[in-house]
Amino acid sequence: MNDMQLDEVLAEIKQGDVSLDELSDFYRRLKKIVLNRRKALAVKAPIPEVLLRRTAFKVKLSKVAPPEARERLHRDHERCVLAVSLETDKFEGEKLESLLGWIDSRFERCLVVVADSLYRLTLQMTDDVPADEAVSGAREKAQAWVEDSQPLFDRFDDSRFRVSFISELEDHPRRIPVEKAVRRLYDRDRAFRQSVNLFARTYTSRMLAGRDIDPEALEAKMRIGREYLIQEMGYFGALAGEKWGVICYPGNVNTFVDVANGRFDGVPSVFKNLVYCALSIKKRGIRFQDEPEDDEVFRPAQGRRRA
Repeated sequence: MNDMQLDEVLAEIKQGDVSLDELSDFYRRLKKIVLNRRKALAVKAPIPEVLLRRTAFKVKLSKVAPPEARERLHRDHERCVLAVSLETDKFEGEKLESLLGWIDSRFERCLVVVADSLYRLTLQMTDDVPADEAVSGAREKAQAWVEDSQPLFDRFDDSRFRVSFISELEDHPRRIPVEKAVRRLYDRDRAFRQSVNLFARTYTSRMLAGRDIDPEALEAKMRIGREYLIQEMGYFGALAGEKWGVICYPGNVNTFVDVANGRFDGVPSVFKNLVYCALSIKKRGIRFQDEPEDDEVFRPAQGRRRA
């Protein structure tokens, strides 16, 4: 594009002849072109600032556990895990794009872990699906999410995000030992047991909101909720042992927060350096380069790991 063509495009933007959707598409295409050109030329110069920021969502770091990890988070950690819950609007469309943008500007690598094998427990809880059908149904949901979300991942540097399924950790040598240790801790530590049970009650209430369920059936579903968290800790313990110990999630799972804060004695040693980042997502409007901007709003690549 020569200077005259660029002036024509800018004139159309200033006159309001370009829709927000067209501007958004222009921004994404331009960023990807620059990323690919930098990669081809092995150039490490920052991407030029883009003046117009499209209407989207704003991601904020609402809590870090342990608290002292907040200040050194992006200095000490180059990679993180984004835990994905299926059929949750926080992991769809612009909200997912904003999550990816927040991570893209702060970490060098991100392992996106889709909770396929855990979602089977959700299906068993909410729909009374038999175990074998729940496994296949969860896999289908997870695969569909990956396919639907791929265009969003394509907007970022190919090396930044790697999408995986939590079921890929089924045979990891650390998973079962960590899960067994968590079960022992549940049996002997009253505070930990209360924390897990609180998660199970909250999770079950949210999943079954509005349903009239008899006490016996509700207790069975609560056991599924407890099993969800215990198995989840086994999976993330396996990842922490591989130095994927920074978990990012748009929500606050108190048990993980308490583990990261060292509240319980006897937790598996792989959680010793666990960092849990609770993120929040809020609507925001258009912003311009010369407007004040706090340190949690998405920014181009040159801001990476300096927020």
